[in-house]
Amino acid sequence: MPLIRYPGAKTKLYGRLRRLFPEQIIHELWAHSQPMEYREPFFGSGAIGFQILDSLSSKCKVWLNDKDEDLVAMWRTVLYDMHALMRAVTSYTPSVETFYEFKRLDGTGTGTEDERGFRKLVLHRTSMSGFGVMSGGPIGGRKQLHPEYNVGCRWNPESIKRQIRESHSALKRFDDIRITCQDFEQLITTAGERCFVYADPPYIEKGSQLYKHAMSEADHRRLYNALRGTKAHWVLSYDDHELVRQLYSDWTVIHELEVRYSNAVCGIDRAKPVRPKNKEVAIVPISIPTGSR
Repeated sequence: MPLIRYPGAKTKLYGRLRRLFPEQIIHELWAHSQPMEYREPFFGSGAIGFQILDSLSSKCKVWLNDKDEDLVAMWRTVLYDMHALMRAVTSYTPSVETFYEFKRLDGTGTGTEDERGFRKLVLHRTSMSGFGVMSGGPIGGRKQLHPEYNVGCRWNPESIKRQIRESHSALKRFDDIRITCQDFEQLITTAGERCFVYADPPYIEKGSQLYKHAMSEADHRRLYNALRGTKAHWVLSYDDHELVRQLYSDWTVIHELEVRYSNAVCGIDRAKPVRPKNKEVAIVPISIPTGSR
């Protein structure tokens, strides 16, 4: 189970995505004596990234990135100050009041990196459907009318600390690893031929509803241009949207995927939540680009 729940996380799609990696990547990136590099410009919860990291040689260079500065603070704290994060987890008791306070502080730069990372962890673990700052409120709502479904029902300190330790071990395995908060284009346009990029950008259709840092149409077109010009190997996952088809259909292979996410939309009967199916696509280039076209 990932450390945090995150909208659009693709844990269930890893097997299908993994089969789309280029043949030379499957063999070389995993075991080649000359270090390769793995880059992920939209790391999010790391649902796919941690599974890829688990397959990499520790000699690989790794660059993980996300536009959400407090999410980056959380992952950097997991890597560099794990014990401070676990102490905060042990001492914290979830409440509606702290949920709304942490939501107000999100993205303001207030506090140290480990404090900002802890607040991000709390928001995603205690929010409805794991939507974090984009959630309307905590699990159970402001009034907490259902004792069995309350703000702390998914806050298990021992389980969370175990997941922190596992995530720390996965990241610490690499001598050359960086976790940044930059624009995605930097990771893609500077990638060389011995680099593999997995990109999972925010949804086009509902991105503004799900993510604090959604992408505009201009941003999605910038991503297209960056991938079109990069020398790196790459796999791209997206929601199945008309703009995606328009941009990528002429020079890539688009694989249709269907997944039912764990984020539930409660119907009239709360005991029987509706888990909607989402149509996703995985995109790979017909051939690895050798430069701008």
